[in-house]
Amino acid sequence: MPVIGLQAGVTQLAAGGFHTCALVSGGVKCWGYNADGALGNGSLNDSATPTPVQGLSFGVIAIAAGKYHTCAIVTGGTIRCWAYNSNGQLGNNSINASKTSAPVTVSNIASGTTAIALGTAHTCAVVAGGLQCWGRNPEGQLNDGSVSEKHVPSPSRH
Repeated sequence: MPVIGLQAGVTQLAAGGFHTCALVSGGVKCWGYNADGALGNGSLNDSATPTPVQGLSFGVIAIAAGKYHTCAIVTGGTIRCWAYNSNGQLGNNSINASKTSAPVTVSNIASGTTAIALGTAHTCAVVAGGLQCWGRNPEGQLNDGSVSEKHVPSPSRH
């Protein structure tokens, strides 16, 4: 059965814990559970049909979804993330458990982002010169030699 509102133009999908997003003609649309802002549409209301993510209607080259948050790489290698930010996984130097229902720009990311991957409460990006990660880190999943939470990208050990 086709997803209503996504008949053509889908180039990538990302499924989180309770939401799904599609890269459509350079923009992002998301649907599903939205109490944490995972749809990125400026509200906290659930949607059974795809809704456009605020500020990401063009220029997106890749998307990834974690359990409660989502990120997109935009033209030029900048990363924009949205939704639950319990451990700094949005990368905007926020330290509170906020619900961000519209994308924020990741701070201090190296240029040349080519890929992103998201976990439950952490995010990693392949950038020019290596790997940078941020968010929850009690098991050392950020691979920076510590078990400390990071609220902005931190270079991983090679």
